[in-house]
Amino acid sequence: MEIQNKKKQRLIVLTLIVLAGLAIFGLVSISDKAKNEQLNGLSDEMKEAYKNDKDGGKTPEQTFDMFLQALRSGDTDLASKYFAIDKQEQWKKSFQTAKDANVLSQLIEEYEQYRKDWEKVETKDDSTAQYDYFVIIEEDTTINIDSNSYNLLAGKYKNSINFIKNINDIWKIYVM
Repeated sequence: MEIQNKKKQRLIVLTLIVLAGLAIFGLVSISDKAKNEQLNGLSDEMKEAYKNDKDGGKTPEQTFDMFLQALRSGDTDLASKYFAIDKQEQWKKSFQTAKDANVLSQLIEEYEQYRKDWEKVETKDDSTAQYDYFVIIEEDTTINIDSNSYNLLAGKYKNSINFIKNINDIWKIYVM
C-alpha cells in the first residue's frame, strides 16, 4: 500500500511538471528600453516591488541553486521569490501545497535531477536563458487534479526551464 502511495505521489509530481511544461508561454526578451517600459502602467506599489526584487543570482544556474537550497530548507516563501514577480504567488501556493502533502522532498529530488541533466539552449539575447531536460513516464496513467482528469501516456517528454533577467540584472525563473 505504501508503494502505491509513493507511486501515486510521484505521478502527481510528474504530472504537475508535465503540465507546467505544456503551459510554456515562451521566452520574454527584455532590452534596456523594454525594462523601463515594463514599469509603465503599473501601480506605484508594483513599481516598488519590481525595483526591490533582488532575490536571485548573477546567472540562471546560481538562481536555480539558490531556489533549490530554499526548498531543501523548507522555506517555500523564499523559494517562490526566485521566480519572476508575476509568478511568485502561484509558486508559493504550489510549494506550500506540496509541503503540506509531504511530497516536497520528492519534488526537490525531481528538480535536482533536472538541474543535473539540463542542457542550455541558445537564446536570441542575453536577458533570457533556457535549459531543456527530459521527463520519462514509465506507464500510461490517469490522474485527477482539482476535479480534472489528465491522461498521461508513457514516454519521454522534453520540458524547459526558462529564466529572465529582471530590471536589477538578477536572474529569475520565468517558466518551469
